[in-house]
Amino acid sequence: MEQIKDFSQYKQAISCDGIAVLEGYATWCTHCKSMEPVVDEMNQRYPDVRFYAYNTDEADEVVNELGIHQMPAFHIFKDGNMVDTITGERSAGLEKAIQDCRGEGTGSEVSS
Repeated sequence: MEQIKDFSQYKQAISCDGIAVLEGYATWCTHCKSMEPVVDEMNQRYPDVRFYAYNTDEADEVVNELGIHQMPAFHIFKDGNMVDTITGERSAGLEKAIQDCRGEGTGSEVSS
């Protein structure tokens, strides 16, 4: 998974066509650590989806842009537009959001 370290990398990650999942995490966050294997598995299962991660303690501009208040935070973008937000340790919600973007579900609105 590619690491986003600054705002320009964030803008580049979300501006591409297709689906991008951005994960906001912190090294001290136990829920973030428990989601690591789940996200790694999804990264393998969905090769057409680009997965990125950023450390909320280091990427202040990204945190401010996305309004992070809870971790882990997953922001799903499709063709440059944010289509969903999943916060907390919610692997089923993240998977559903990815499937919806890929046209495998019924569609979803921004939720938390």
